[in-house]
Amino acid sequence: MRFMAFAFKNLFRRPLRTGLTITGVALAVAVAVSLIGFNIGYRQSIDVSIDKLGFQVMIMAKGCPYEAATMMLKGGTGLVYLPSSTYDKVRSDPDISAITPIFVGVAEKEGSGISDESASSFAIISGIEVESFVSMKPWMTMSQSAGHQGGRWFTDEATDEVVLGFEVAEYEQRKVGDSYYMSITPYGQTEPVMSEFKVAGILERTGTQDDGTVFMPINLARSL
Repeated sequence: MRFMAFAFKNLFRRPLRTGLTITGVALAVAVAVSLIGFNIGYRQSIDVSIDKLGFQVMIMAKGCPYEAATMMLKGGTGLVYLPSSTYDKVRSDPDISAITPIFVGVAEKEGSGISDESASSFAIISGIEVESFVSMKPWMTMSQSAGHQGGRWFTDEATDEVVLGFEVAEYEQRKVGDSYYMSITPYGQTEPVMSEFKVAGILERTGTQDDGTVFMPINLARSL
């Protein structure tokens, strides 16, 4: 007890030094807590973003994905696709618990958005198998807000239906049941072909790239 009393008495003998020491320790603890909190929050944010991809491994044709994305956004062609046999080979692997094929392309659409500056622009198209795709991304649900009621996924055999990401529908001012027009250049041809689709559903906002994507059956996407 005499030692503790001596220690406290010594602290009060030099209040300035004691105050600076306490302030320094408090700042060090505050900085450490802030950095640890930032690190934990950052890791959780990254984990959530990765989880929302819906898959752990992505298999694509050899090449730079950024170059492909730039080419698609500019309306370019010549993208390299994997053969369908690759999907069959991976699916047969016993170590694969789930797999879904995605056929990504680009289409020219009419300038019908609320802020289009030119006659036309481009849209990212994803051809999917609904059952396997939704099983990997169960958080993707249909919006039921005004004009979006009754939305649903298309069937794999559908030939004229699409599902719009939230941002696409908002930008294009489309509702469930509306028509959606796109010009798609078939493989091996130089002239685009105008196609009309019915909006079968509009997705809730996810905060991912899916918000800006137009979804259609994978067989339809391949045929176009």
